[in-house]
Amino acid sequence: MQKWVSMLKNLPQDREGLNSFLMGGKDFSSFLAADYGKLEESLRRELERNLATRKGTKFLDLLQAQTDAVIRLWAVELANFLPAELRIPRLLAGMGDKDEEIKLLAARSLGQMKSSGVARQLIAGLSTDRWLPARIAEALSSMGQASLPFLAELASNPEDRLRLNAVEILEQINTPAAREIVLQLLYDASPQVRRKAAGVLLSFSDLAYGPEALKALAQEEDLPTRLQLIRLLGKIRFEPARAVLQSQLESQDPKIVRAAAAALNGID
Repeated sequence: MQKWVSMLKNLPQDREGLNSFLMGGKDFSSFLAADYGKLEESLRRELERNLATRKGTKFLDLLQAQTDAVIRLWAVELANFLPAELRIPRLLAGMGDKDEEIKLLAARSLGQMKSSGVARQLIAGLSTDRWLPARIAEALSSMGQASLPFLAELASNPEDRLRLNAVEILEQINTPAAREIVLQLLYDASPQVRRKAAGVLLSFSDLAYGPEALKALAQEEDLPTRLQLIRLLGKIRFEPARAVLQSQLESQDPKIVRAAAAALNGID
């Protein structure tokens, strides 16, 4: 253990020396996995701050290029000590790693930055399939309110799949402002988007959604979405919907009849 600590404290700055250091490969990986976490926290932080410097970024870039996932994961952890302009590209690179734990750490680290510039890059990544949508959602949901202006833009994107992505991310953020964007998507041109929005609102179950849900139900032709809206009105016990729900009992579709009856029971 002390050998590696000493070597990290006196890390060479030239690329050849750094490459020689990493020739230890699995030995270094074993040290990170088994012993690094046992060091005193103050020592670990001292080492990490020393390594994650402007002149030390060559080392981080070499770490991220290693085949061993343990070493690449440590590189992402070290990147969090860098100034924002150096940190962001390395975390974005981590989002594209083949290891799921590394992707997740990079996504959460990006989210904690709460940067509008990062949010814009991540949303652009949805269009290019550069990163997994689930990891982009993780980062944007971690940003919370900071990502909402960009998600509002995404919610009006011409591509259906991107508007669906917006609904999924807004569901994770789950703030009043995020829900307001979802409410507007009850009138989306795509039945898939409307269906997803109605399902998200059903999971939130807020009485305040009643007027919009009732209005959307009057216009909705897609059966699965109608069912979601009827269930929502019953779940939030929206009394003004009683007459409309009673009229649904005359439907020729047994699914609508059953949903309306259950919703009326919920209101009662």
